[in-house]
Amino acid sequence: MDLIFSALRSMARTMLGSSKRSAVTLLELVIVLLILGVSALMAAPRFSGALNRYRLQTAAERIALDLQMARRAARNSGMDIAVIFDSATHSYSMPGVPHLDHSHQPYAVNLTQPPYTCWIHSVDFPGGLGGSSQVVFNRFDTADGGGTVVLHRSGQTKSVVLNATSAEATVQ
Repeated sequence: MDLIFSALRSMARTMLGSSKRSAVTLLELVIVLLILGVSALMAAPRFSGALNRYRLQTAAERIALDLQMARRAARNSGMDIAVIFDSATHSYSMPGVPHLDHSHQPYAVNLTQPPYTCWIHSVDFPGGLGGSSQVVFNRFDTADGGGTVVLHRSGQTKSVVLNATSAEATVQ
């Protein structure tokens, strides 16, 4: 910012022929504010797009990590653990798994809330025993089928794919 002011002062001194001024004139201030305003207007769409991509990526990574958490919980507990997606409320839950922050509450994530603020576009786990909106992990470290969860935000999409053979979740 100081560099801009000093450049503008130098330019004004040259134009006015005075090299002894040290104060900033109103004209210099207006020019600097105009330049900053135009720069901010040019940067705003890029920042917005980057924020949307970040939120979408973060939500997709959260789902992938939660699928892996359900897989580990099933293996460690010796019980089946289901991950149930609800595209109407844009959320998912794991009945029988306690919430990470509140152990007396069931584990549930609402993707419309910050920091994600994105929506479930589609859920498809066609090989699953509980229907196409859920996947069940068992104590043998496998899932009852593979599938895909597609998220969207501001015209962008991200997919979380669960491999039916390896039960590994990846973000695409």
